[in-house]
Amino acid sequence: MSERKRDELDIDDKNERDDRCEWIMIRLLLVEDEPLVCQGLRMWLGQMREVLVVGEAHSDVEALQLARQLAPDVVLLDLSRPPSQGISAIAALRAARPQAAVVFLSLHDDAPRRAEARAAGAYAFVGKQEGLPALLTAIRLAGDRNSGAVLPIPHTMP
Repeated sequence: MSERKRDELDIDDKNERDDRCEWIMIRLLLVEDEPLVCQGLRMWLGQMREVLVVGEAHSDVEALQLARQLAPDVVLLDLSRPPSQGISAIAALRAARPQAAVVFLSLHDDAPRRAEARAAGAYAFVGKQEGLPALLTAIRLAGDRNSGAVLPIPHTMP
């Protein structure tokens, strides 16, 4: 988990910068192929004190480039067109940025899909029907994975 210094933050309001710098711990790369969903996730993640969205990608190619460039702690990945694209992107992202944990977000939530995500190297799998609290828990645990906590991918998260 990397902590950011006050001078590194790109926030204009000094009071907001001072307030956020104590809490920002997880550098996150958001990878989502649906523009509206991407915008909603970015807005929601922007409200989380412990998460700093360092970049946004809309394809696996763009995600790989940004993962190398931006050095995120966590990659939130939701690529669903075609359905196999997201799974193949997990392994490529892990190869490009081994230090980053991949949290895979998917509408297609079944045992085979979870097994595929685990085999490809995902740290966590969150079904979209699990909701935002489950997603935030997965991101927090992925960002703090050096603590020894491991998310059970085959089962629904608490």
